Amino acid sequence: MVALLLPPKCTDDPEVAAFFNRVYAIINLVSQEDFDTIAAAERDKTHNNKIFKQYLIDTDWYISRFSETGKDVPEDILQKRQEARESINV
Repeated sequence: MVALLLPPKCTDDPEVAAFFNRVYAIINLVSQEDFDTIAAAERDKTHNNKIFKQYLIDTDWYISRFSETGKDVPEDILQKRQEARESINV
């Protein structure tokens, strides 16, 4: 069992207290190993989302160029951008 110690001001806000109550309930429903697995998956997802978002940023110029000049965006770039957006929204 894990005990969460909240700063006193956190418990004054009902939304914050409710959030930590949910976290506390979840932590106590899973083993430490399962919790570590879930936490690692969330870190991986966050890291991957950063990579996907950076790819979109790095290839935005293709979209701007198409908008300004009408020059086509390479099909592989369009496909990878779509895959990146879908991966971020999962």
